[in-house]
Amino acid sequence: MKEGSTLTFVELINKVDSIQIPILQRDYAQGREEVTEVRRQFLNSIKRTLLDEYSSQPLDLDFIYGNFEGSGPFFFSVLDGQQRLTTLFLLHWYLAVKEGHLRNFQESFLSDSGSKFTYKVRVSASEFFNALAAADDIVLSKGQNSISDLIVDRQWFFLSWQSDPTVKACLTMLDAIHQHLFDCEVSMYERLTDTEQPRIIFQYLNLESFGLSDDLYIKMNARGKPLSDFENFKAWLCSHLEKISAGKRIERKLDQQWTDLFWKISQELDVEFDRLYLRLFNLMAFYQACETVEGGYEALDQTWKTWLQRLRTTSGYIPADDFEMFASFDEENLHRVELVLDYFFMNSANDDALQVFKDAVTSDDYVSQTKFYSCVRFIQTIGSLENWTEEVEEHFSRWNRVTGNLINNHRIDELSPFISSIRGLVELSKHHQGLYEFLAENVLEFGFSKEQREEESRKAKLIISDQSWESLLANYEKHCYLQGKVGFLLDMAIDAEEMVADQINFKKMASKVAILLSDKILRSNDFLLERALLTLDDYLVQDRGNRYSFCIPNRSTYRERSENWLRVVKKKAFKRLVRKVGKDVETSLRKIVANANCGGWRQLVIEHPEAIRYCSRRLIHKKGNQIYLLSKSTFRGYHAELRTFILERHLREMDKEEELSAEISDFGYIEVYGDESAYLWIEWEDEDFYIYYDIEGFTLWDDEEDPNQVEMPVILENLIDEVFPEEALA
Repeated sequence: MKEGSTLTFVELINKVDSIQIPILQRDYAQGREEVTEVRRQFLNSIKRTLLDEYSSQPLDLDFIYGNFEGSGPFFFSVLDGQQRLTTLFLLHWYLAVKEGHLRNFQESFLSDSGSKFTYKVRVSASEFFNALAAADDIVLSKGQNSISDLIVDRQWFFLSWQSDPTVKACLTMLDAIHQHLFDCEVSMYERLTDTEQPRIIFQYLNLESFGLSDDLYIKMNARGKPLSDFENFKAWLCSHLEKISAGKRIERKLDQQWTDLFWKISQELDVEFDRLYLRLFNLMAFYQACETVEGGYEALDQTWKTWLQRLRTTSGYIPADDFEMFASFDEENLHRVELVLDYFFMNSANDDALQVFKDAVTSDDYVSQTKFYSCVRFIQTIGSLENWTEEVEEHFSRWNRVTGNLINNHRIDELSPFISSIRGLVELSKHHQGLYEFLAENVLEFGFSKEQREEESRKAKLIISDQSWESLLANYEKHCYLQGKVGFLLDMAIDAEEMVADQINFKKMASKVAILLSDKILRSNDFLLERALLTLDDYLVQDRGNRYSFCIPNRSTYRERSENWLRVVKKKAFKRLVRKVGKDVETSLRKIVANANCGGWRQLVIEHPEAIRYCSRRLIHKKGNQIYLLSKSTFRGYHAELRTFILERHLREMDKEEELSAEISDFGYIEVYGDESAYLWIEWEDEDFYIYYDIEGFTLWDDEEDPNQVEMPVILENLIDEVFPEEALA
């Protein structure tokens, strides 16, 4: 966008993903009750401009200062012009509702994430603008003196919003707009949004493009030098620390060793120092809030739900009033913050320890946050770093191993299971000194998947019986795909006479599985594992209905693992394959595939890996003997039929080797989408024919538009018999 230009509000909103009133701004003021005269004069000017049939001179609202920030999403951060832009937003919304242009309004002012005009000053203001922009249940009628009453009575309006100064001022302004403009009969919304003959304009100025800074803007507005988000938080925190006995010590650490810790990380990761520091404190407040709530997440009121979501994801400033209202930093939590930051400062040279910290403060991933909480909880139970002995370090290692296994093998992708996992870790932390002994006698009752809780108890019993199990288990728990889930390996390793897992058998099986589930094999373009399994059985896992999966290799989340290869490893075919392969796993797989003799569609897929390759998401539609290859996840994407697909590939090879019959002058495969059937097109003796495969077998048709089944030429019959022996069609 030009550095300085004349715009209407609609033109600006259509050029960006959102317009944001940043945290450093004050609340909306033009709607305050005490500025009635200012409001009246401003609305009168707007009314005159919109009523003028042939306005030759638009109303110029002077300069709007700000910065364009972000690359996706791309937003305009307002530094001067907040009051005028807010009033313009309310004016556009009101006229759209009044004149029946709400859909047009929402196309410009509403995105998937909410209102494109929003306040970052306070979460309640942001929620109000989101709700207002999306509302479709406001109906104006004569005799309705107050539109604010209509809004407040809506189900989507939270009464707590009325305590937000910005929301309160917006309601007052909407009432004033209603009183000034309701009786006007001309189409004001169309005039307001007309960019060819604009009625209301302003001069946009990008501060960065003109070499101006936020500091200059602050001075222009007599506000003095601005504080960063973290400096604002720190100023409040230091005053808050005066109320606790360790306050001076914590304040000193804020400026010294903890600053060194965050500075080191910020330089390494190229992330703003202040952002990391604030993120840590917001995260610690988040943990405290999760520990505080009673009952499940779904039982919480909206205020608490919003608070938890905000703490979990925000790396910027949160008003001190909110921290105080929720008692986020009581003396106990501040002591815990001190312990945690001291620990990571002392271990800043330990890359493994520091990685958990980095992951937590640089992402809002639930799993990373759960793993960091696990560390926080253990550190808290020690009480003082002076108590950190070699024995404690050993306990910590065991704690990280067990909790890592539990976290990696539980679906934690929303707040409800996250809070449940927090409670499970709180309960488990009571036994941190004798963790294996506790688990050997008990199964953790909640917090994580039942299967993994039982597996950890099973492994604890083995370790208690023989300490050498610990390192053996840990070695394979670290596998990139298993990530702690080795219970199925213990099942494979059970000694028939003793009926318990045997270490020699376990190591033998685990070493082969480690290769089978390695990235090299799972991401192989030859699909050796998939094809080898098909020689033994139909191992495919049901996705939904008649849709089945060869399994994708993705492993970034537990859901991806649990819905794919972790389902396969429990199947008899997988156990048989593990026993069948030798030490050279890849060579063994190739031999198994080469000697395949299973018949049916499985044999065809084994001999033609390009069939799997066609399925970008590794999905097929399987109904009896009929197999459809899906390029996407459903029939809405392109799909092919297995046997005609393979027949076309065979024709390609014959054509390449110049072995194709002269009667076939051209051919091609027609993949389709929807309910249509894919087919092989052949130009036979200058006529077009279409080969289909269905429950009746291969059939030949002579017309695509008005098809008639015709007799299959002998040459084609022989070709089909050659490519598809009888058992391949079974």
